Amino acid sequence: MRARAFVIALTGVAVVACGPVGDDGRADAVTAELRSGRDVYRSGTAPRLSLTVHNDTQGSCSIPKHGIGSLLVTSITRDGTAIASASRSIPTFAPPLDAVRAALSPLAGGESTALDVETQSSPAAVVSHRIEANGTMSATTWPVDRPGEYTVTAALRIPDDASHTGLPPLCAVPGTSSVGFTVE
Repeated sequence: MRARAFVIALTGVAVVACGPVGDDGRADAVTAELRSGRDVYRSGTAPRLSLTVHNDTQGSCSIPKHGIGSLLVTSITRDGTAIASASRSIPTFAPPLDAVRAALSPLAGGESTALDVETQSSPAAVVSHRIEANGTMSATTWPVDRPGEYTVTAALRIPDDASHTGLPPLCAVPGTSSVGFTVE
């Protein structure tokens, strides 16, 4: 096998992978693709987005059952221009890392799972939760309520400290994945 990194761009879907490539040309890696439920949304309607993680390896890896603290939206553009985001600290009753660790479950080789990207309505927005270096949680919000062509970029970044001795190693997906949609 040889190692190779690649990105496959499809209409509205980008797949990111990195890892060994077998003789058949298929990646032996964990990959992710960001998807939109629709190509077009009405103004004021929150988009339905998900990050589908594919484990195309021989073994299992661990992934949270939700994206909070590990599915990170890294940027959103409208008509090619970055949208300003707003971040705020989120008070939690327990350490956020514990919530990620408690949500981990094995993803067997050859299987896939989808993590929903959090959205909100009134106004329509995309939300991403990040565990900060000091262990606190923050939420970043991007408005997506104005008409235009949007591109959302996200990554799966499970904190290394979330690993659990009773589970397979954490799923590692290199790079980011992007998806586009239109708001009319």
